[in-house]
Amino acid sequence: MFKKFIFIIVIIVIFLPLFANAQENLGKVRSFYIESSYDLTQRDQITATLRKISPQIYYYIDDSWWDDLTTEEQDTVKRSFNSLTEEFESR
Repeated sequence: MFKKFIFIIVIIVIFLPLFANAQENLGKVRSFYIESSYDLTQRDQITATLRKISPQIYYYIDDSWWDDLTTEEQDTVKRSFNSLTEEFESR
């Protein structure tokens, strides 16, 4: 029983850092490859920032689109995250 307990602890210690690094942080900036035919300016790569985290959804928003919004428009988008998250996670 003790050996089994030690084995489990060793496995957790080995693999925990792998999962801990998978955690995303608000404000993280990433590059994404996209299909250029879906973009108005025909880009094939965008830079996006993580704007909201929920248990099941990470909201990365295209930086160039976000920067073109007014403060009021950004606030509206942020509020829409909550209703979208609630709808998605309730299904």
